[in-house]
Amino acid sequence: MRTPSIARATVATLVSLLCSCSSTPEKPVETATTSPAPQAPKAPTGPPEFGLLTVTPDNGHGRQQVFTVRLQRTPGSPAPALVGFLVSQFGSGSDACYVFNFPGTQRLLLVNDSGIGSQEILAGSTGGNKQCEVVSDQPASSVAADAVTATFHVRFKPRFTGAKVLFAVAQDGNGVGTGLHRAGQFKLD
Repeated sequence: MRTPSIARATVATLVSLLCSCSSTPEKPVETATTSPAPQAPKAPTGPPEFGLLTVTPDNGHGRQQVFTVRLQRTPGSPAPALVGFLVSQFGSGSDACYVFNFPGTQRLLLVNDSGIGSQEILAGSTGGNKQCEVVSDQPASSVAADAVTATFHVRFKPRFTGAKVLFAVAQDGNGVGTGLHRAGQFKLD
């Protein structure tokens, strides 16, 4: 199944965020004037504070696990358009297990081995790359006024071994988000 273009663009944006691990833009340089005039308060230039992003379990080992990514939202923060979960040695989307969920839906996207492009995993089915297999066998997400939760059932492939770092990310529909957040570690036996 082809991934919709907005989803491809969102995945590409998130993968590019992996390099910088930050979504805070630089502040514009202000120039002095000879006679300062009163100015209205400026709107914040940085990204909105989404809230606390956690992964459960945030530590462990094995070849299969159901991970839960939870965004405890800051009051007034925008609802995320997607929540991502990455299992990687170095925080890169290539040669990793990198999955996205669109909160409020059953849609899951698994990033390809190269870190570019993705495949959609339909409800009740399984999709995989060389590092992992994602099973869509339970509710993919839930949305409440104060929190968003996304669930990822992952089976790790035999060639994907050793100590890995768990990362999470949340992003709104405009591409603004938390940046890649280190959330734990997991050892693949």
